[in-house]
Amino acid sequence: MKSHGKMTLGIDICPHQVSAALIERTGQGFKIIAAASSDLADGRAQQGSAEQARALSRTIRRLGRRARSPRVKAALSLSADPMLIQILDMPKHMPANLREFVASELKQYVALSGKRILSDFCGIGLSEEGQKRMLAVAAEMEQAVAAVTACAKAGAIVEAIEPPLLAYARAFHASHREDKYARHVLIAVLGSSNLTVSLFCKGVLDFVRVRDIPSHMREGDSLCGWLAEELKAVIRYHDANGGADHAALHVRVVVQSPGLSAKELEPPLRARMGMDSLVVTLSHEPFPGPAAGADAGSAEAASLMAVGAAMKAADPDADDLKINLLPEEVKRARSLARHALLTAIAGACSFLGVLLAIFLLSRTAGAAREQVERTKIDKQLYTTRALIAQDKFLDQEISRVERQLKPLHESLHARCEVDWCAILNAVRQAAPADVCVTELSDDKNERLSLKGLALSCEAAQSFARGLDGSKTFLSASLIRVTRQEGGRGLMEYQIGCSLRPVRLEK
Repeated sequence: MKSHGKMTLGIDICPHQVSAALIERTGQGFKIIAAASSDLADGRAQQGSAEQARALSRTIRRLGRRARSPRVKAALSLSADPMLIQILDMPKHMPANLREFVASELKQYVALSGKRILSDFCGIGLSEEGQKRMLAVAAEMEQAVAAVTACAKAGAIVEAIEPPLLAYARAFHASHREDKYARHVLIAVLGSSNLTVSLFCKGVLDFVRVRDIPSHMREGDSLCGWLAEELKAVIRYHDANGGADHAALHVRVVVQSPGLSAKELEPPLRARMGMDSLVVTLSHEPFPGPAAGADAGSAEAASLMAVGAAMKAADPDADDLKINLLPEEVKRARSLARHALLTAIAGACSFLGVLLAIFLLSRTAGAAREQVERTKIDKQLYTTRALIAQDKFLDQEISRVERQLKPLHESLHARCEVDWCAILNAVRQAAPADVCVTELSDDKNERLSLKGLALSCEAAQSFARGLDGSKTFLSASLIRVTRQEGGRGLMEYQIGCSLRPVRLEK
């Protein structure tokens, strides 16, 4: 049966595995169309590595042709290291720029010091004292850019990035919609090197933190004992805030590390915690509840992180935790590409309009000449006086048509074609790695102005020299370089280029 629902793609990238899920929104909820995963031989593969890119392409190909359609939106669950997830209290006196305030708070953490980071935040309600609270997430920018680039090469255009914890929580709550707001849930994601613990009180995020696993406690009884103490600390926080009824608390430990077995970890962890409601599961599990609709094979292979990411792509505005770590440079690059495409389309339409106007005027002039000839034959204008009058009329008509055609011919012959494909390719080849272009404009197809940001003055000068040596431009020079306001150390530059015109043939 042909599907008429809206399909979205979710991708889960962790150091040891790449997973993807293609889901569809139906009247009863979400249905898994296809799911696939590929293991990585290197359990610590870097983001954007060749091995990870091959595994990602292989996984998306296994989902089928529909997963690579440009109309399918995609979201990414990224296991970055380091990644910071923190709940902050909003200041009583709201700063003018809340985003800069959050970024400055996150930069104080040692794990992110000295790194280029990207961050995002969203409100999560009020504390017990009535203080507004926000969820803030930060990660290293290079890892996010590398993951988005690898996804693009595999045919998936990522529109949102979020931590695995949020993606899993979304899929879990979607499969337990009937009691989402009636109980408290503790979700702990156990990765290869860290533990992310969250506490949802009646569907609202109340507590979250990320802890690095000590190197000497990553297996056996030592790991089980350390994990139990971390979970007990969160339960004590829950008890201190009026949640002493442990029967209403559901504890779920999600194992994302390849060397651990959920079946072997669950019995000793239950014994140490003294909780029968504790569940230890793998990140790959069937999507339960009324929203499930895939076949058994697809459901068993589905990563709930990938399923949750696909749900975010399906309806970003419906999510309470609106976190998106997609880098701004990726958004600007896509915006510039769309702007260049629209400019090229507008130029082509204008040129076709001029050609059509010239064709219509030429056709009108030809019809007028034919009408005059028919009139001469029909009325037998053979006398000298009649011929002189007819010649004058023809001269007047020819002069009138020539006056109408002259501005169009001058405009067409004076117009210069600009090869935008060659210009954009020249800019891409000349741009160093530490320079980005934010604005591109032309002046009557004669000069081109480039504006953007650079990490240093030397990078902007190197960009100008690269453009000056290109065959596409007659010359290129650096007009100005100034330091950007805001204290981020970036340089704003402007480069002026003289275009090499291409005249239209007559």
